[in-house]
Amino acid sequence: MIKGACIFKALTAACNSLQEYWSKLSKFDGGNTEMKDKQYLFPFPRSGDGFEFVYTGQIRKLTSLIFTAHLTATRENIVVKFVKQYNAEAHTLCANNNVAPALLYYNPRIVQEWGMVVTSP
Repeated sequence: MIKGACIFKALTAACNSLQEYWSKLSKFDGGNTEMKDKQYLFPFPRSGDGFEFVYTGQIRKLTSLIFTAHLTATRENIVVKFVKQYNAEAHTLCANNNVAPALLYYNPRIVQEWGMVVTSP
């Protein structure tokens, strides 16, 4: 009986600890000093041809692979998208006509079948 109570007490403590940990992750704001290095929460690619960036957030969390970021060198804000298909020519045409943000970088195969698109915000 005492052994069973100890097991339940340990499980309760573990569940409480996990709940506290996940609640800190879900807050995910810049003011959370306990979560200073949040990059492990984002996809691995953090660079393109001649530039590096730092993720700052996710657009429509859990429903898309579109992230906000800024360039490491200039701190210029960018948007990073991971796509399976993308028409870079169409995007460039739209950007040239001021109906889409500038296409800064496109790699059709960054990770397996996923491509990476980097645009201005």
